[in-house]
Amino acid sequence: EDSSFDIVVCRLAVHHFAEPQTVFGQMARVCRPGGKVVIEDLLASENLARAEFYNRWEQLRDPSHVAALSLSQLIGFYAAAGFEVESVQSETRTQVVEQWLRNSQTPPDKADEVRQLLAADRAQNRSGIHIFEDDAGQLCFDHRMFTVVGRKA
Repeated sequence: EDSSFDIVVCRLAVHHFAEPQTVFGQMARVCRPGGKVVIEDLLASENLARAEFYNRWEQLRDPSHVAALSLSQLIGFYAAAGFEVESVQSETRTQVVEQWLRNSQTPPDKADEVRQLLAADRAQNRSGIHIFEDDAGQLCFDHRMFTVVGRKA
């Protein structure tokens, strides 16, 4: 029903949307004037080449991954849907690569490709994401996340 929610929350899903602008339009439709839309999701680089490389290894790991957005892209979707951004928070969460691959049940051949891309990325910094070995020798990376709160005009 139109204008029926005071708050609309979308967590770790935007990167799965083929047409995020359509989803933002639907969130705007169901949110009351003065209501809020809160989104938490993966954060891609503002640099297009880095974002594309990062999304490439995410897509290999999880075929339902379409594209993580940059902060400017996300804010543009908020604005186009009639929301004023009230706050932006970002954080990094350390991911252990093997656990991350297991969580998504990545097939072994694709997991090997992801490991190769991460090794190349670690050497060449193509995604702009910090990739490292922890004290136990496990390959890890810092997953960048954001939370944005917007208010409907």
